[in-house]
Amino acid sequence: MSLASQPRTASRGLLAALALVLLGTGCSSGDLEVVAILPETGHLSAYGEDMKRGVELAARLAREQDGVLDNYDGALNLTFIDDGSNPDRAVTEVLSALSEDPPFAIIGPVHAEAWLGLGLDAEEAGVSLVSPWVSYPTGDFRYKSLFRTFPTDQLEAGRLAKLMRRDLQPRVKDLVVFTELTDYGRGYKAAFSRAFRGLQGNVESSKYYERGLQPEQAAEMVEELRLKPAGGVLLIATGADYKVLLDALRAIDYREPIFATSAFHQPDVRRGAGPAGQDVLYVAPLWNKQSDMARDFAAAYRDEYGESPSLWAVLGHDALTVVLKGAADMGGAYRGDLPGLMRSLNFDSPGALRGSMRFDSAGECADCPLGVYGVRDGTALPWDTYAEHWKERYPESS
Repeated sequence: MSLASQPRTASRGLLAALALVLLGTGCSSGDLEVVAILPETGHLSAYGEDMKRGVELAARLAREQDGVLDNYDGALNLTFIDDGSNPDRAVTEVLSALSEDPPFAIIGPVHAEAWLGLGLDAEEAGVSLVSPWVSYPTGDFRYKSLFRTFPTDQLEAGRLAKLMRRDLQPRVKDLVVFTELTDYGRGYKAAFSRAFRGLQGNVESSKYYERGLQPEQAAEMVEELRLKPAGGVLLIATGADYKVLLDALRAIDYREPIFATSAFHQPDVRRGAGPAGQDVLYVAPLWNKQSDMARDFAAAYRDEYGESPSLWAVLGHDALTVVLKGAADMGGAYRGDLPGLMRSLNFDSPGALRGSMRFDSAGECADCPLGVYGVRDGTALPWDTYAEHWKERYPESS
């Protein structure tokens, strides 16, 4: 088998390794046409660039090492499309990819409104949409072509609520929530509110904002916390909006706990927040770095990019790997059979996140445990390490 990549936008590093030979274009020949629609530019580019790197590296490693494509004979033609962090553009690009000669599978999109809204179109075309990072409370059981390697919001939000109400001392009782006006923001907020109230917590008020928040807007939003700080705040944000919100909170010397979603786990986002990100708490998927695939992936990533991979690079890697494993298991590129195979109890793909990657009957990532993290000097520390800092801030927790 030969390996090729046909990026629609400029791609770096691994393209030379990927663009070896192009054999054919149709899935009927056994070649795999995979399209990755990711946010390489715009508000979500910090996440999208890492996911793209992970997809590229997964393609290379699948051939260079003993792996999922050992016994597969055919070419992998990998095309990258930048959606500009725009869900409407993502929809347009997916529909374009589905219209004439549909690919074997699509990696992405990452926008909740686009991913879920395209379920029927993907199902009719017999193409699986495997998103490395889409945030939505639960999967839509009507559409069998939707998959994600990222845990459902319901799981993450529930774990975060438990952290506030049961694990921390002192416990957080009253909370103000800042929510970006997207399907991701609204869905996460709804899932969190249900879990938090179920644990006798009180969402004291909710504040909504558009992506691309300006400093003066954020300052106005947090002003009432000067007189009525509540027991803490939850920031449901992405990218640079985290820094804007955190800077506004630090400007009023906000001293109550600050919580974030797993989107704050992205290294560039954390580092970009600077000192304002100190002691932010959140939960995020645990990465088991001890598996053979995790070690191989991390080593190859460091060799290629000179840094350790982020969670989003790992998720990108696993999104392509499950597609390749499905094709190898089927012995051919019959895209219409992929959704049923990947949802079956017998499907088990190697994965860099947990050592293996499986899906439940709803296309959700099965066995995706979450960990608690606290930020110190831009670094995400697991709770076992960070807990001492928490005790310093709140001596009564000892």
